[in-house]
Amino acid sequence: MRKSSRYLILTMLISSILFVTTITGYIPENELIFDQALMVESAPINTNFSIVIFVKNFLNYSITDITVTVNLTDVSALSFTSCDFGVLSGENVTLNTTMQSSSEYGFTSTNITYGYMTADVLTFNVSQIVNGTKFAFYFNVTAEQEGLVQFTEAEMSYYDNWGDLIEIQEVVGVLQLRFTSGKIDWDPLVPYWNEGDEIKIGWAWILFGLSPIIIAIISSVVLYIRRR
Repeated sequence: MRKSSRYLILTMLISSILFVTTITGYIPENELIFDQALMVESAPINTNFSIVIFVKNFLNYSITDITVTVNLTDVSALSFTSCDFGVLSGENVTLNTTMQSSSEYGFTSTNITYGYMTADVLTFNVSQIVNGTKFAFYFNVTAEQEGLVQFTEAEMSYYDNWGDLIEIQEVVGVLQLRFTSGKIDWDPLVPYWNEGDEIKIGWAWILFGLSPIIIAIISSVVLYIRRR
């Protein structure tokens, strides 16, 4: 095989790898993002460690009757202290009236219709999350001992809002919380939401699908000129 042909094949292979890597870096249409993020890198013991649960609706329809639950029963090192609908001062705090969620960081104010929190369990209900919007719910936990603590997964159920109203369940992974015994500086940076950016399928192919082809053509022309 001639050297120029080997260069051409290698160029096309590298271009294809770059194409796949770039495409997987975007979240396409018709996706629902459910995740939780740390608001600080670490916190002193017996103080609040802030966490946010968020949902970004890339679907082409609104989801309804969303219920999110976080259970710390098996995580004895942690306990809930407060959340968007109240501060835990007794055995529990309950939200029985509709309230609006936060609109910080560009999130959409959404009706929270119910909420219940104890030191071990947090659950709340959202009426709907309109397609093309994102919802956030903030809460705090604390620990009495320093070190790394694995925060539990969060569970979400919702209805797809089609005619048959099928209930769908999602689970988001665990987080690592770091508690320290001394005074620390709070992280001033806005957390990374990992929510992706919507991009139309057509534009994705135009922007990234043609890139390997264009690179291959240019490489072929360059190799041809060099051979002459």
